[in-house]
Amino acid sequence: MTRNHSNAFPAKFVIECERLFTENANRPHGHGPIDPRLFSPYPKNPVIARVFKEIGLADELGSGVRRLFKYCRTYCGHDPELIEGDVFSLRLALSEAVSPTSVTGLAEMSGKTSGKTERTSGKTSGRILEILRQDSSITIPELAARLDVTERSIERNIHNLRESGHLRRVGPAKGGHWEVLK
Repeated sequence: MTRNHSNAFPAKFVIECERLFTENANRPHGHGPIDPRLFSPYPKNPVIARVFKEIGLADELGSGVRRLFKYCRTYCGHDPELIEGDVFSLRLALSEAVSPTSVTGLAEMSGKTSGKTERTSGKTSGRILEILRQDSSITIPELAARLDVTERSIERNIHNLRESGHLRRVGPAKGGHWEVLK
């Protein structure tokens, strides 16, 4: 989502106990609900999209919609409602699986954690540790391909595993290996 400054509609992100929703001004490519099976990416600002893709901050155009559906099913048990129009909106009912006292699911979904949550929680970190126990010299691109995630996701998880004392690098960056500590 990017902010359309030609429309004065205020951007909103609201988290309530039973649901979360977001709304912001939009220059729509279509109108109505977005279905990920029929969705085709359309850059609303191709110049900015290309820059973010080139510097590695975006994997591909449209990956966010598909990932939203994937992770919402995983963490909330159902699909989000995405509606495109002059105002873009996302609505997601929250189940007991994701409560205000259990932010780990939402933190994992966004790739960000607060200092109050376990930074190495989640399936990816656990799978990384399992793989590194078997092959400590595996590279980040190999890990990403094996786990079907981005290299950036692997780097973020490895950073968190190192900070939490679960993992450390032994030897040089090239030619060294990983040591699982916990």
